[in-house]
Amino acid sequence: MTPQIETLTVKAVEPTGRRRAGLRWPHEPVTVPIASLMAEQIQALLSDPLLIVAKGTAPQEPDADPAPADAAPDNPPFDAEIWKGAIRAGMLALDPENAAHWTKSGLPDLSTLRAMPGLENVSSKERDELWAEIQDGKKENT
Repeated sequence: MTPQIETLTVKAVEPTGRRRAGLRWPHEPVTVPIASLMAEQIQALLSDPLLIVAKGTAPQEPDADPAPADAAPDNPPFDAEIWKGAIRAGMLALDPENAAHWTKSGLPDLSTLRAMPGLENVSSKERDELWAEIQDGKKENT
């Protein structure tokens, strides 16, 4: 049996999203590993009536280390899709009006992403690839 990790799937009720627990949550559901959040953040998310939050589980890679801070950038601490989801959530949580959250070329600032719980080991390659996917998705929806 494949080991499981606990996750939270969070979706803002409002189409414009919502800031909560130090992060911005979009209207689209985002799944993140519970291990990437602090207890206070989890409580704030679960108690917010303007967020739809569901607890769940996802498969953990057999050789993965469940502690994000101990993972190497090329060896995510959990399933690759959950890792990507956590990075996407971090990028979507950045404040578009805060210049410190963005590079001069318009990419999410890597040091800002790495300061988020659970994203300490995100690589610039992962950031670039996932940001391109987010931007492509926005183009498709317009």
